[in-house]
Amino acid sequence: IFASDPIENFAKERLKQGELHYKKAEEFFKDGNFSKSIETCKVFLILYPSHSREWDVRKLLSSNYRRTGDT
Repeated sequence: IFASDPIENFAKERLKQGELHYKKAEEFFKDGNFSKSIETCKVFLILYPSHSREWDVRKLLSSNYRRTGDT
């Protein structure tokens, strides 16, 4: 029986979870729910600080703030 590497599995799962979190924030933004998108982006940056989508989330967060008039 081939045993998979638990660390590799964890990393892959974490990457997937981060991607889902990003998509959720993007959907909130598209729906005009900017406060929920901002909240989701902030949580993403806390949970996945070195995720490949980090800069995408930062850009999305910036767009959210522009839409709400916050800086």
